[in-house]
Amino acid sequence: GPAVAEAPLDTIVLWDHRSAPLRVLEGHMLFVSDNHYAEQLLRSVGREGTGVATDRSGIATELRFLSERGIPTPGLKLSDGSGLAPDNRVAAITLARVLSDDEVRGADRSIYLLLPLGGRQGTLREYDFTTALGRVRAKSGHITGVASLAGYINTLHHGRVVFAFSINGSPGDPDAAIVRAVN
Repeated sequence: GPAVAEAPLDTIVLWDHRSAPLRVLEGHMLFVSDNHYAEQLLRSVGREGTGVATDRSGIATELRFLSERGIPTPGLKLSDGSGLAPDNRVAAITLARVLSDDEVRGADRSIYLLLPLGGRQGTLREYDFTTALGRVRAKSGHITGVASLAGYINTLHHGRVVFAFSINGSPGDPDAAIVRAVN
């Protein structure tokens, strides 16, 4: 099976592929909502954190990260990296605090700059943010019966504000309700 080790001297390289930098891959994942990238990133995080590249090790590393930063995780249940598993659960406060933590730490606004511009780019191109058009950077999420939006809005009077909304089981259009809340 696959292994990570030093190659013998008589090894013949059949194919060598250099990946794009992690920041570029993360940007693609968030910008177009690439679930395959999200799944692979979870496994890569697991490898960095535990030495084993599995969903379980990625989730363990992710939980440790949240705990170390004091980010609240009420009702959190993680099963995969993309968030598509129906038994995944994450509270809006968890999403908001991850974004806030990143903003406070500086980190060259690492998440902020990777998110699409609301009403103009990526998965948020079709969102009608009216008065907030061009001032929102966020990630949307959808599975049957659930819609969410988490990100940042640059307000007219109070600077940048973190937000996270999640609507579960709405009889109406949850995306429209979320956009109204951001506007």
